[in-house]
Amino acid sequence: MISEACVTSYMPPSGDGGRAQTHWDDPNPSTWPPSPPRIVYGIDMTDTLRVMIEMLMAAEAGQPMDDAEFKRRVDEAGRHSVEPPKP
Repeated sequence: MISEACVTSYMPPSGDGGRAQTHWDDPNPSTWPPSPPRIVYGIDMTDTLRVMIEMLMAAEAGQPMDDAEFKRRVDEAGRHSVEPPKP
């Protein structure tokens, strides 16, 4: 049995492409537990992937994010992933 707050992650023995699955059934992303960090070649892609998931969910709900807003949010997430936090 897997708790709904659980995130399972796994990678095939070949090492090609890992997958993660959230078992959270609430459609409101603001109530989801934090997702595990996604590191790609040493860059934290967690925030960028969150923006992509939100874009896909908005499109699925019939309220697509416009290109300018998507680009602004992806750029902001990208900066956040490589710049140290400001004191």
